[in-house]
Amino acid sequence: MGYIFIHPLFNVYGGAEKVMLDIHGTLLKNKIDSKIFTLFEPDLDETVDNFFHLRVKNIPLSNLLGFKVNPKIRAYSKLLAERILMTLKEDDKIVFTNFPGSLIVYEMLKLKKLKNKIYFISFEPDRILYYNEQVKANFIPTDVKDKKFGLYSKFLNNWRKIDRFIVEKKTHKIITLSAYVAHQTNTIYNRKDAYNGLQMYIDTKKLSKKSKKASREIINKEFNLDLKEGDFIILSQSRLEKSKGILELMAATRELRNMPNVKLLIGGKGELYDQIKDISKKAKNIHVLGFIPDEVLYDLFNSANVFSFLGDKETGGPLTILESMGSRCFVVASDNGGPPELIKDGEDGILVNRRNKLKIKNTFEELFVKYKTDKKSFDKLTKKAQNRVKKEFNFNIFYKRFKENFT
Repeated sequence: MGYIFIHPLFNVYGGAEKVMLDIHGTLLKNKIDSKIFTLFEPDLDETVDNFFHLRVKNIPLSNLLGFKVNPKIRAYSKLLAERILMTLKEDDKIVFTNFPGSLIVYEMLKLKKLKNKIYFISFEPDRILYYNEQVKANFIPTDVKDKKFGLYSKFLNNWRKIDRFIVEKKTHKIITLSAYVAHQTNTIYNRKDAYNGLQMYIDTKKLSKKSKKASREIINKEFNLDLKEGDFIILSQSRLEKSKGILELMAATRELRNMPNVKLLIGGKGELYDQIKDISKKAKNIHVLGFIPDEVLYDLFNSANVFSFLGDKETGGPLTILESMGSRCFVVASDNGGPPELIKDGEDGILVNRRNKLKIKNTFEELFVKYKTDKKSFDKLTKKAQNRVKKEFNFNIFYKRFKENFT
């Protein structure tokens, strides 16, 4: 018995890709047969065993249409289905992820009658394929509603039918990493049994063991800053997009100008980079760092006192919440989407309405005062958060749940 993982798009590496590679690598380490199949050529396959893809870097029209809504996807899905069937054993479990994973499974079923159990790991219902359904259900952040997505979605009726057929009729289990995504998945599909059998996790071995002072010295050198040991650092690390709440965070932080020791560090790149860089020039307490190299990422988390994520309807945690909690940060995050599943409100973080600038500002002020007047108590809270992450959100717990649910 082994596993066939179908994760169609590895050409962009993110949280979902990390999850798939971690599962795959651990299975192989435990002498369990595992293979990953993907459509497009990534840069990492030479270092990953049993990793198969079509030898394609780009496909026609990809610059205009991307990959998911590209009509050429159908032909490539057939080719990959043929390749999978060449190695598939009768007792293998087939595990596919989001669209066009279902399209590949459909092509497999057209070519051969399968008795294998089929599982679906839903990271999020596809925003293009089910754009109108997700807008109606209020799952898509207002800031990222895109007329282009709605237009593309109109031409995908046949693919929607195929996706629904595979997910609703041919899938043994639908498993997610969060209750919020399970709710989304159950709402979009005509099934009510999707559940969060898995969970978010981080590699706790990567967490910095340095003092905050030592980490700040590293960050000062890397980004030419002058962070002092007594500064109160608020950190944001994400793609710089409107839906991530960066502008709301900056607006609230600028109101703290009478607290010169409070500083906001913003890590990441994205469409808003130039805009927030311009805003930061008018605010002495805001520093825009840009892309964060892996070798200093955990020192950046460890240098902060508070981590803030004000994203809207975030589906995947995000992982940065766990990484910051594991680095002894108190978290201030949105009260919708994934964050409420990770944070115990009032204990290791505070949940806020991302649109309530006054509440966000007041929360930062209260945390700053607590840090300055009762640092021992503040440090106790952040240490408690770190211990919880190490105990509850490590890969061993995740892998145990994987084995329990994929049977």
